[in-house]
Amino acid sequence: MAGCNLAYDLVGQSVLFLPLFFAVAFATHGVTFHLWAALRYRECSPGLVTSTFYWLLVYLIGRHIHETGEPTSQVWTGVISGIIGVVVLLLSPTVIFPRLLNGRRDT
Repeated sequence: MAGCNLAYDLVGQSVLFLPLFFAVAFATHGVTFHLWAALRYRECSPGLVTSTFYWLLVYLIGRHIHETGEPTSQVWTGVISGIIGVVVLLLSPTVIFPRLLNGRRDT
């Protein structure tokens, strides 16, 4: 995440989607997975607390984009890739890895 922010500072608008990707992916993952886990198991999921920082980061990035008028194609690329990233984060431990591990045990 820090590297993406540094790349944006050094290169500029052409890599705007990188910090947006991580911020949106981790913020959404915090709500979709960690909030669900906290409600399901009735205990605090560690990522739930730290995901609030990502929501703050998403807000600050969005505010900066609105104030500076960054290119919307880069913004949408970051947001959409972040949503795709959270789908991968959700499906990897729950669907993909168990199927891969079960496939190894059967052979």
